[in-house]
Amino acid sequence: MARPFEKYPVNHHLAQVLERVVAVAAVRKGPIIGELGTFNGDEPTSPRSSPEYGRFGDSWAGRLTILPFAGVELSGSVARVTSPELQAAHGLDQRKSSIVARYNSETATSSRYGLIEYAHTGEFDKNEQVTSLSTALVEAGYCARGVVIGARLERTDRPEEAQLADPFRTPRPSFDLGNLGISRWTTVTATVSVPAVRVASATARPFIEVARMAVAAGKPAGVFDPILRYGANRMWMVSAGVRLRAGAMHDRMGRYGAAVPFAMSMSGGTHAAPPESEMMPGMPHPMAPAGTSANPHYANGRCSL
Repeated sequence: MARPFEKYPVNHHLAQVLERVVAVAAVRKGPIIGELGTFNGDEPTSPRSSPEYGRFGDSWAGRLTILPFAGVELSGSVARVTSPELQAAHGLDQRKSSIVARYNSETATSSRYGLIEYAHTGEFDKNEQVTSLSTALVEAGYCARGVVIGARLERTDRPEEAQLADPFRTPRPSFDLGNLGISRWTTVTATVSVPAVRVASATARPFIEVARMAVAAGKPAGVFDPILRYGANRMWMVSAGVRLRAGAMHDRMGRYGAAVPFAMSMSGGTHAAPPESEMMPGMPHPMAPAGTSANPHYANGRCSL
């Protein structure tokens, strides 16, 4: 998560598929990019869990991306994920769809970023849909002279799952194939970070982030009661800290080879592009030649996160 926010959006369970053992093919013709990938659908049950290699190929995802003009990226994707909650399969399958519009622009002293996203996940028992979950998100960021500000509005459905003795933990794998209903979370987030302090290749950037959250019953309503759990159905969250960074940033996650938007034409062959959408525009790329901070393909170091 190298967008201008520290807190991950609530919708990660709807807008993403966790990569496991995956094979991806991508083709590109001018401003149009097509991708198709296959993988094993089981999600990890812990940081140390290994994938079920025998399930490789039981799930797939595809994405079509259009780059209408510089800095703009439009994409739509679909996925069919087999039994992500149960490693042995035979659980509920997921059918996912997503549409995304992104904007990135930078100059020598400033950068702008915007994202609009809608995603839907349906959980199916064979061909019968048992759960419908949707999310919509709009976020934007702006950087000038090293100061980064950002704002996000998100509305996301969350399935209510069985709990352990610790009410903030759920069993993995799940006990059964159902959930206890749906809650709908609406979150407004604002963030600001001051210019980074630099020592050689390391940086430290202080930040503060404030979020306002509201919880309502979804369809169908579940048993979750935010007043009993948190004491209110509208809550504030304040986060403050320092982003520490050393060395070069990783390239953009989730896109490879021909599927990387705005790929740079260097001395030949396939090269990675700046991680356009996974971070604030202007983050430095390890392939950028010296003295190219004003080039829109490369980083404006004062705005890097």
